[in-house]
Amino acid sequence: MKTEVTVTGKTYDEALTKALLELETTSDRLEVSVVEQGSSGLLGFIGSKPWKLHAVIKTAEQQEEKLPDQVETCAEVCEEAAPTEPVTVTPVIENEPAKQQEVEEKVLQTTNKTLEAAKPEKKMQDASIETSLENGKKAGIDFLKKLFETLKLEAEIETQIRAQEKTVIFHVKGENLGALIGKRGQTLDALQYLVSHVVNKKQEPFLRVKLDIGSYREKQENKLRAFARNAARRVKQSGKPYTLDPMTPNERRIIHAALQRDRYVTTHSEGEGEQRHVVITLQKDGDRQKKEGSIK
Repeated sequence: MKTEVTVTGKTYDEALTKALLELETTSDRLEVSVVEQGSSGLLGFIGSKPWKLHAVIKTAEQQEEKLPDQVETCAEVCEEAAPTEPVTVTPVIENEPAKQQEVEEKVLQTTNKTLEAAKPEKKMQDASIETSLENGKKAGIDFLKKLFETLKLEAEIETQIRAQEKTVIFHVKGENLGALIGKRGQTLDALQYLVSHVVNKKQEPFLRVKLDIGSYREKQENKLRAFARNAARRVKQSGKPYTLDPMTPNERRIIHAALQRDRYVTTHSEGEGEQRHVVITLQKDGDRQKKEGSIK
């Protein structure tokens, strides 16, 4: 499992979110340093410069040394980017940049209010996994309901608990939810992180959270699995490595998992930040035997 990563983003929040998704952790467990400070440039795009952050997962000793009121929360990071002027909430219309930005601002505001309202409490050391999952599910539902109410969206929330995997899955169904998904699901990934932060605010052990809106993830996962199998078939026929286009961390995980049990090919990731991609290569005979043994 990776313990550090260097990422870039148009804003500090976007870069931080990428780091959290890459390392699968929360901000209170992360040590973040600014490698290069970004700028919006002239008119918001001419001469703009992205933020570049280096994030490292803290050791157990570092996490114990830091006092609760010194921990950098998502709310503290979001406050820097939150609008100071009141924003008029209007219905979300898919594929409109202005509406997309308004949705993201409202997501940040709702997250701030939710996290600020949560008073520090002693974590339930001896609570069962089932109790933690139920509490996490309730916290996630409450957060999503407040968010949808703020955005004036009508949506139905269904949940699924996988106790053995310590996972809570939230399925959201409704109309005009495209802006909450974003380009290639990037807004959905960021929103999933926020839900995970809320769910794990007062929980032990750490719970995995999966958020799906309009069955987007399910459809995309099916497409990516089929694409991975076709790419693996191409590698087997040619004997040459096949490099995929850059993908999000979640997309890369799906590719790796789809080919994990294929004894003839292996996968690994290369590149940094937004250019990180998966490479599929033909398995060597010796490695193939080891993989066959591990599968059995």
